[in-house]
Amino acid sequence: MLFDPKVLRVAHKLYRLYFEVHCEPERIPTGVAVNLNSYRSCLLFRDYPILLPDECFVPADQLQF
Repeated sequence: MLFDPKVLRVAHKLYRLYFEVHCEPERIPTGVAVNLNSYRSCLLFRDYPILLPDECFVPADQLQF
């Protein structure tokens, strides 16, 4: 799946920040939800996330380092 480059940058930045803050995290995020209007982002830890109408889910496999 192709994502807008700005959405990928926002999602990757949050994903990377999570691992910088949590050196040995107990839970690994399944991905990031990004609002397509405001570009606010949120880490998700569920296998089947519930998104708001203006949100896009970027799976963790698209964000690996």
